Amino acid sequence: SGYSRLCGRHAEWPPIFYMFYGMALSELHRVAPSHRDHALAQLDLCARGIVHVPDALNDADIPGHLEAHPPVSSALMNGYVGVVLGLRELTAQDGLYADALAGVADALAKKIGEDCERAGAVWTSDQATQLYAIWLSDQVNGTDHGALFSRWRGLVEERFIEEGTGLLVSYVAVNPDEYLSEPRGSSLNWTVILMADVMPEFAREQYERTRRRREQRVFSLAAVTEYPKGNLLSFGDLDSGPLVLGFSPAATGFALGAHKLFGDEDRFARVYRVFELFGRPRRDGETSSYYLSNAMGDAILLYAKVARPRLRGDEEEYGAQPSVPAPALFVSMRMLHVPSAACHESLRRIASVRHESVPTTRSPCAAGRSVLRSAVRPPCTGSDECPGLDPTPCPGEGVH
Repeated sequence: SGYSRLCGRHAEWPPIFYMFYGMALSELHRVAPSHRDHALAQLDLCARGIVHVPDALNDADIPGHLEAHPPVSSALMNGYVGVVLGLRELTAQDGLYADALAGVADALAKKIGEDCERAGAVWTSDQATQLYAIWLSDQVNGTDHGALFSRWRGLVEERFIEEGTGLLVSYVAVNPDEYLSEPRGSSLNWTVILMADVMPEFAREQYERTRRRREQRVFSLAAVTEYPKGNLLSFGDLDSGPLVLGFSPAATGFALGAHKLFGDEDRFARVYRVFELFGRPRRDGETSSYYLSNAMGDAILLYAKVARPRLRGDEEEYGAQPSVPAPALFVSMRMLHVPSAACHESLRRIASVRHESVPTTRSPCAAGRSVLRSAVRPPCTGSDECPGLDPTPCPGEGVH
């Protein structure tokens, strides 16, 4: 799951990696006191790394629509940068990035204000990221953008909530208003995670509606569809990941974080079992990794494992019923080339998988290996015995 390999896949993946890894480190700093020094050192690397992402992309031929320019020229990039700098400032509380964060927040607030008046095409999930960055700046610098938050919420609730489902439309044009896409599972769960602190009630509403409309349970497993039930012909894109019978790995991965924030242990466990089954896990002593993963996916999973529950969802049962027969899971497994022996081992292991209360950290090391270590171990000092958690970045690579 090397960072350099991630950079070659899609322009947005490196900053998304930094953002979710930073979110995970911020949570780890709170829940694992013995790892606070290490978490802060890694957050510093995230902050330094993400502000150089645009420069690195200037010299690379990478697919995607993220413009490779300094952060001040891109609202999309500004959102990722603002979240990482905000989390770093809230954790360190030394003011090192406070002014830079304020500048980013001002630029984002101006852009969102303009988009509320007129926009040719915007992703509401990207705006959720940007609003979270502004909210973090408010916490750090004592500013107040409450009026902007209320304006955005009023706009989307009045004009961009899908009739019948109550789901937030993912891709829209403003004035004239137009739905440019359906509500997408990956976008919805992303929005729930990023809006949980900014607009808790709005996040709760979208969480519950997404769970009812898109999350589907088969036996003791659960996964999330990218599109409405019945749309089984789409193969997905770089946002959703490859769709298997309509189920999205990205939407399902983000669901882990959403369930954790709402303290829903049962649903967290059902989704986690899917990754144990389909991710082709491999374990060797104290290390663990997944064959079908990358650094961005690892960062998202790490965040879901260490995030602190903040909100409470309702106690209703699943509203969505399986839209595909149970054997489809095993068809999907064969499509992913999971060996039968590995399948049997995964089935045996996931039968007892529950919500994990002990946080873990996973870091790509200098040699390209990956290490999954329990947070109850003493903090690593970067010695020869633990090269994977050395806070010194490798030449040409980012955070480790």
